[in-house]
Amino acid sequence: MDGRCCSVYCSVVSETEPWSYHADGSPVYSLADIIRKRSAITPGLIALTEAGRLTSFAELDQRSSQVARALQRKDVRPGDRVVFIGASGPEFAEVMYGAAKCRAIFTAVNNRLSAREVLAILADAEPRVVIADPAAAPLVADVGTLGFDCDALITDLDYLAWRDYAHAMDPGEPAEPDETALILYTSGTTGAPKGVELTGRNLGCALHELHASIDLDTGSVCAAPVPFFHIAGLGMLLAANLNGGNLLLEQRADIAAVLRLLVDRQVTHAVLVPTVLQRLLALPEARTADWSALSYVVYGASPIPLPVLRDATEIIGCSFLQSYGLTESTGGFTLLGPDDHRPPRRGRGRRGRRPLRHLGRVPLRRRRPAPRRRGVRGRADRLDPRPPGSLQVPGRRRLRLLPGPDRLRQAPETSHPRHLDLDRRPLTQPWLS
Repeated sequence: MDGRCCSVYCSVVSETEPWSYHADGSPVYSLADIIRKRSAITPGLIALTEAGRLTSFAELDQRSSQVARALQRKDVRPGDRVVFIGASGPEFAEVMYGAAKCRAIFTAVNNRLSAREVLAILADAEPRVVIADPAAAPLVADVGTLGFDCDALITDLDYLAWRDYAHAMDPGEPAEPDETALILYTSGTTGAPKGVELTGRNLGCALHELHASIDLDTGSVCAAPVPFFHIAGLGMLLAANLNGGNLLLEQRADIAAVLRLLVDRQVTHAVLVPTVLQRLLALPEARTADWSALSYVVYGASPIPLPVLRDATEIIGCSFLQSYGLTESTGGFTLLGPDDHRPPRRGRGRRGRRPLRHLGRVPLRRRRPAPRRRGVRGRADRLDPRPPGSLQVPGRRRLRLLPGPDRLRQAPETSHPRHLDLDRRPLTQPWLS
C-alpha cells in the first residue's frame, strides 16, 4: 500500500488535547487510515478471530480495498451511503473500511430489528448499496420498494464473487478530518432512531482512552461480545485494529462458555456489562481459573455494585475502566479509570472519593432570574439567549445528526460550534444520573 493513500492531514496537523495516534506517531483523522497504517506495520498479525477463520491485517486491508473498488464499479461516489446489516464478522470490517477508502459513508444497522424498522432506517439513510449476511437477508428483501436505486448483496452468496472480482489496489481517496465517515443509528428509545454522523476527527478524539489508557498493543487479545452496530462494540473494533490487537469474534451462549473463552483464549482485554461479570464470579470454577492474562475489563450500561467490584478484584485481580457515553458523543465521554476503582485514601475528595474524571462536560442551562421591575407582581424569568438545552462535549468538534423532524439540530454557525440544540427536552433533564 502506498503511504500517499493516507490522509494528508496526518503529517501536518497536531492536537493539543488528548488524541489517538497511529503507530507511526501521526494523529488519527481518517477511518480508512486505521487499517492502511496498521497493515503497513504489522501485516502478518491477526486482526480478527472467529471459529475456523483467522483474518490478518494484510488480508483485511486487501479485502477492504477490493470492496472499495467493487463499490466504485457500482458507481458509489464520495458521500454515498453503504449499509451493512448482519453479525459482527470480518465482512463488517471489510465493508466499513472499503466504504471509507472510496470516501463513501459506512452505515451500520441493527440486525435485531424487524423488517419494517430496517426499511424505515434505509428510507432515511438512502444507501446506494446494502450488504447483509444470510440471517439478515429477509430484512432487506423489500429494498426495491424504497423508491430509489439500491443494490442488495448477501455475504455468503453474491457478495464474495462481487468482492473477489475487484482489484485489490487501494483507491487512495484521502478523506478530510471533518468529512462524515460513519453513520450509526440510535436505539430510538425517545422516538424514531436518529442517524448520527461521525467524522474522522470525532473518532480520533473518542478513541483516545481505549488507545492510551488500557495498554492495548500488538500482544493484546480482546473479547467484546457487543454488536458492532453499537458504538461500544465499534469502539473496541477500531481500538483493537488501531493498536494491532487480536479481536475475538466468537460468541458464547452461556456464562460458563464465556468463562472458558476468557480463560482458554488468554483474553487480555474484555468488554463486559456488570451483570455478566456478576454471573461469571458466581460460578464455582471462577475462583480456581487462571486469570493471569486478563489485564482490563471495560464496562458500561450501569454502575458496578461495590460487592461485585470487590469480588472481581479479589478473584480476577484486573483493572477496570467504566465508560458512559452516547452514540451522539462517539461513545464514552465520562470515564472512571483503574485508580477510581481502588479503595480511596482518606481525605481525598468529598468523603474520601476521587473526583470523577471527564472527557467532556454536559452543562444544562437553567433559567436565570430577571431583575424585578416596578409595577410587576411575582417573578419573571429570562431565558438564556441560546435555544433550550445545550450539549457541549469539548474535543468532539461538531456533533452532527441527519436532518429531519424530531431530530437533534446543529446550532447555527454564529453560535458556539460545540453546542447542539436539544429539542423537546426539559431544561432540567438529568443527563448524567
